[in-house]
Parts: sequence; structure tokens; C-alpha cells
Amino acid sequence: MLNDEERISLPFNKKYEYAVKKANKIGGKKYDNKSYGGGIVFQSYNIEDTWKAIQRIKNTTSKIKI
Repeated sequence: MLNDEERISLPFNKKYEYAVKKANKIGGKKYDNKSYGGGIVFQSYNIEDTWKAIQRIKNTTSKIKI
């Protein structure tokens, strides 16, 4: 979910939080599970459109606010 600029400039502990905020904009949700860990999930009936939305949000981001 993060582009190169965000990966470089964000502190390690803020990267996941920022990625979740970006995913929320296109329907992604934070996934927490004790046995698995965590991540971001999407429910989709069209994987290609979901992938395009991820690429679009990854490549077009506003200024980073820490």
C-alpha cells in the first residue's frame, strides 16, 4: 500500500497505521488475529478492479502527515 516515498520517510512504527488508513479509502480493513498476526484484507468479487484500486491509491497519495 505504500509507495517508495512513504516507505523511506515514514518511521517504522507509523508505516502499518498509514497503510491501513490508505486501505480504508478503498474498502480495506485492518485484520487482527491472535494466531495469524495482522494485516489488511479486502472483500472483492472482482480481484482485477481491487488490484487497480490498490495501485491507484498507492501511486496517488497526498502529503504525508505523521
